[in-house]
Amino acid sequence: MGIFVQKIDILENYLFTSDKSLFIYQSYRPNNSNNRADKFVGEILRISISDIVRCVLSWPYEEIQQYDIVQFSSFQDASVELIKSLKFSGNVGYNYVDIGKLLLGNNRSKVALQKYGENHSKMAEAIGLVNINNSKPRKIYLTNLGAAIAKVPVDCLMPVIARLIFRLRIIRYLFKRASVGSIRVKEEFNFLSEKTLQRRIPNLKKLIEVINENSEVDLSFFTESFDWKNNDVS
Repeated sequence: MGIFVQKIDILENYLFTSDKSLFIYQSYRPNNSNNRADKFVGEILRISISDIVRCVLSWPYEEIQQYDIVQFSSFQDASVELIKSLKFSGNVGYNYVDIGKLLLGNNRSKVALQKYGENHSKMAEAIGLVNINNSKPRKIYLTNLGAAIAKVPVDCLMPVIARLIFRLRIIRYLFKRASVGSIRVKEEFNFLSEKTLQRRIPNLKKLIEVINENSEVDLSFFTESFDWKNNDVS
């Protein structure tokens, strides 16, 4: 099997998949071996972002729904800070308010903490770092992958998380669309209300920025194709 074919296998069957039954996306248990997740982190870091983009371009177009367009206030909180906080706490299972407190402290209203915790937990779940169970209230747990990433060296944290952003259908869609010409993002997702677009487009722009900052090659061919309509990065 050729090296690139092996990379495609990893990307299609582990990175792009929505199958949460895979070991890496199961909830982390501190006393159990996590070697398979550790191995996956090493494997995904050895795949360049340019190879991931190359694979995305060969991937079929996917239908985008409103829930595919994520919302967060701080990508750092939705990724690095959340997984480190959960690992430090022993991954005991926190509700949205608890997550809000972990990330913001106690000096906010319960409603604000609930919303912040929910948005950032859902963002982390979308890229495979946490699981949100179906209990009432919902409980958030690190995945085996999230636990493995929480212990990698600081200089590898964002590079591996940048690769996980390609788990998002919306990101794969944007790169594929940008490969054939300019894309007016607001018009592309005009099924969303203007108010929702104002909130979500800066988040998409931030995710593209994180990928670009951690790419080993110049992605300006793609990034310059995005017309964001002067939305600020959040």
